[in-house]
Amino acid sequence: MVPDYENMIENITSIVLINTIGHIAIGKSFRDFGFRKDEYEQLSEVFSLHSISDIECILKKMVHRLLQGIDESDSKIYDYLCNEIKNIAVRIDNAVKYQTLDKIFII
Repeated sequence: MVPDYENMIENITSIVLINTIGHIAIGKSFRDFGFRKDEYEQLSEVFSLHSISDIECILKKMVHRLLQGIDESDSKIYDYLCNEIKNIAVRIDNAVKYQTLDKIFII
């Protein structure tokens, strides 16, 4: 039986997506793991002046960029990844406010 990841309390795809977004937001190579203090500052600058709804829009654009080159006629992957966007936007907004980006951008 295949686990129903979409309904798990913590969706592993969400964790990977958050960190992928972090890399995209600051132009960091996916080959470089982890984030440095100056990169957390860059991430804060990217998101700090935006509302949660603005962050959601930014994240959706990043997901779209991430999926470029994949069969764009099939929106199932995009829809699946965007299912967590509101949650991720709230996490990022809170992390910026409380200076805890290191708790969500880890890989």
